Amino acid sequence: MHFILDCEPGWPIRQGPDVDEPWTEGQKLMFPPDEPLRYTIEPQVEGEPASMYEGLAPVWSEDLVAALREAGVHNLESFPAIVQDPTGRREWSRYRAVNVVGRVAAVDLKRSGLTGDEEERGDLDPENFVLDERAAAPFRLFRLAESPDLVIVDDQVRVAVERRGVPGVRFRRPGPEEE
Repeated sequence: MHFILDCEPGWPIRQGPDVDEPWTEGQKLMFPPDEPLRYTIEPQVEGEPASMYEGLAPVWSEDLVAALREAGVHNLESFPAIVQDPTGRREWSRYRAVNVVGRVAAVDLKRSGLTGDEEERGDLDPENFVLDERAAAPFRLFRLAESPDLVIVDDQVRVAVERRGVPGVRFRRPGPEEE
């Protein structure tokens, strides 16, 4: 079984690093960063920043990356990152800018009722498609080719992240929310 890797709503990134190439296309980077990438988050009242932030260059906590590696994920490029508050007085360095390498076409278009080509469909709403588990089965973690902003993980990854107790990470099944 596969899930969409997601984060709980929280403080978003206010400003991320300038990057020269897309990090959400599933391709290896041609120009990896040679210094830590800086991310400014919205101000927080208290506590630690989130474990996962999406964006042009996603940033995940070292705990999340370690859990993924423990689960057998090997298709990540990760680079040092610093998360800071808007004043620059507080910063957290236990973060990695993450590039997921690999895109897999794993949407069951027929069962999802999707017609037309990719250009006509655009990015998919996670509540409106069915995952083709057979196409996804060989992969622990990948970007969904039909909607590359979505990262898909298998159950072994979910268990490893939950066992490690990484806060704020969610695993959602594609399709309508069950009540």
